Amino acid sequence: MKYLLIAVLLISSCSQKSDAEIGAEKGSVTGKIMDAGGQPLKGVTVYAGHHTYYNTNVIGVTNEKGEYALNLKGQPGGSWSVHGEYIKTYNNMTYTFRLEPESTDPLTTTEGGVRNMKWKLTGLIPGTTDDSRIGGYVTYMSDDFIPAEEVEFRLEPVGKLVDGSSGQTIVRKAENFPYHLSGLYDNKGLRDIPVGRYKISVVHKPSEGVPMALKVAKRGGTYESNIIADFKQEVPNSYQEIELNIKGPGN
Repeated sequence: MKYLLIAVLLISSCSQKSDAEIGAEKGSVTGKIMDAGGQPLKGVTVYAGHHTYYNTNVIGVTNEKGEYALNLKGQPGGSWSVHGEYIKTYNNMTYTFRLEPESTDPLTTTEGGVRNMKWKLTGLIPGTTDDSRIGGYVTYMSDDFIPAEEVEFRLEPVGKLVDGSSGQTIVRKAENFPYHLSGLYDNKGLRDIPVGRYKISVVHKPSEGVPMALKVAKRGGTYESNIIADFKQEVPNSYQEIELNIKGPGN
């Protein structure tokens, strides 16, 4: 009777394992993908890509529990990395968010491993060596030659952010980005901004002198004291951007 009880307990324990835990064996990559609120994300496409062989990938999709399992058995030896791509429609626009695993250590076809991910709207990209950020970019051009550090943006959320969370008003000085990303409208503005819809106004705040409200426009649009703007998805790059023009009130 004692041995029977132990056997029953073992069977019960196995039956309660998640799909990812069951698939966590040598040669497999498993994990769970959650949003910032701790809810599982269904329908995230997960890629395991070979570091050497071009376009050699193993692809899977998360289930309703946010779990995925990729089988690397029989694939070329060497190191592999994993990332996810989550497609989200928001305010009638479609965005693709690249999700990075909590561990960026390379994987092998013999060992496999567990790589969990979380959908975040801001922060440092895991494993980055150049201070790359998760959030979107607000870039601008101006003919007034105002130093970026004297341009202050105010972004007020209009409704919920793309992940359904409540945003916060952002007041921040512009900066010259430490590196250039191909396709940005310009290499200055704000970065690491959570994707959402914002009411945007801009002020010139010199180190000496009186602050002055600037006019702002969407790229190619009409100048106003403030505007409502959405991020656009940059393709084929996996970042989001708001493109603006600013100028002084007398121009």
